[in-house]
Amino acid sequence: MAETALARAEALRQSGRYAEAAELFRSILEELDHPDILCGLANCLRHLGKPEEALELLEGVRSRLPRHEWARREWVWAVYKARLAPAVAVGDVRAATEAARSILDAGAEGLARKRACLAAARAARTRKKWSVALEWTSQLDPEELDASPRHHLGKTLPSEREQWAMLHVRSLLETGRHDEAVKAAERELSHWPNQPHLRRWRAVALARLGQVEEALQELDDLCARAGEWYNFDALAEVAESAGEIERALGAAARALCGKEPLPSKVNVLERFARLSLAAGSAEDAFVSARLAEVLRKERNWPVRESLRTLVRTASAACRVDALPAGKQALLRRARAAWERRRSAGRPRSNGVVVDYKDGRRFAFIRNDAGERIFVMASDLPAAARRVGAEVSFALEPSFDRKRNRRSVRATDVRLRSAEAETEGSEPGGTARKAASERATRPARRLGIRRSEGPADGERPDQGRQGRLDL
Repeated sequence: MAETALARAEALRQSGRYAEAAELFRSILEELDHPDILCGLANCLRHLGKPEEALELLEGVRSRLPRHEWARREWVWAVYKARLAPAVAVGDVRAATEAARSILDAGAEGLARKRACLAAARAARTRKKWSVALEWTSQLDPEELDASPRHHLGKTLPSEREQWAMLHVRSLLETGRHDEAVKAAERELSHWPNQPHLRRWRAVALARLGQVEEALQELDDLCARAGEWYNFDALAEVAESAGEIERALGAAARALCGKEPLPSKVNVLERFARLSLAAGSAEDAFVSARLAEVLRKERNWPVRESLRTLVRTASAACRVDALPAGKQALLRRARAAWERRRSAGRPRSNGVVVDYKDGRRFAFIRNDAGERIFVMASDLPAAARRVGAEVSFALEPSFDRKRNRRSVRATDVRLRSAEAETEGSEPGGTARKAASERATRPARRLGIRRSEGPADGERPDQGRQGRLDL
């Protein structure tokens, strides 16, 4: 009788009907106390989201039968679900490393071992404990990791090896092992040549090894292909280290002009302020540094002494009555400074919005030379989000992924009627307008071929890559 019920319970478990199987396993245990029955029940409980209950059962089996193989394997996965995964979710590095070590000490192999090491490394990364992360990534052989992408809920996720590569290369970089970081990044880039994070970290490592020009070239190309803010921040870091203040300011400004939440970019704010002070723009330095200080205090984040010093130094170099006080006033003044620096030194052109549709992420501007210029809809002022709007704009390098070639896009777009009013009321406004109208073919002067862009209904191929949770 018990054997028949056990066979049915096992069949239910293997077919994924865990609730029914668990109920049957429990009824069998009333008649027969056997470790395999307890292991089967523990397996069902784990799959039903009750790993703590499963772990309690398995602790009892292992105390009586320490060599029981199924109990050992189930215990490893129960520890992963009940202790390791929750610790990773809250960034508890100590609990995560203790759980991972207990899994490895239990002789975990294959998938369980790989998952444990990667999970412990992720927990360490969350708290920027890079030496701990490196300890865990170094326990894995990349050649033994699956390089096939994973799929979940219709989304494509990084493969096991790609996850490891990003954790390992970043850990090498942050622990100062720059030569190893370059070599590891280059090896992994042979598998994923366009992986933006690996490219960025390789470039930063090269710069720290003194190969600044190669690093700048790599980051320029990366920023054109993948315009995420952290790529521009890396470019700003390397340019600053090379003493190229204006170039660094432009890159930091482009990072700050992105639509991502500003609190994630508090360190970029401090960099922009430091660079602005070095460039002689004390007021720009003050508003960005003070904004970084305000954002940190709002979130109870520590305010570094370097930031406090920057605020004091910039404030002392400004007229007190010219400094904004409230957060919104700071933000308005700071955004104006970022936009100004973002397009500084770039020729401006005039044009007309010729292809705009509500709800579409991109549009086109036809310049005075008759060329179609790609523009993100979010970069158009609200009053210019219509066909026929007369605008002026600057150009930024971009990348046409559909045609696999360098291109340009319009940025710092301004409505010409509003601009004319501003210029007419400012000294030198007429001269600036004339200079803008002379810039008829700026893309050709940059030596960049312009993309005609996607056809109606197609998604733009202008470098918006899927972000990884790093």
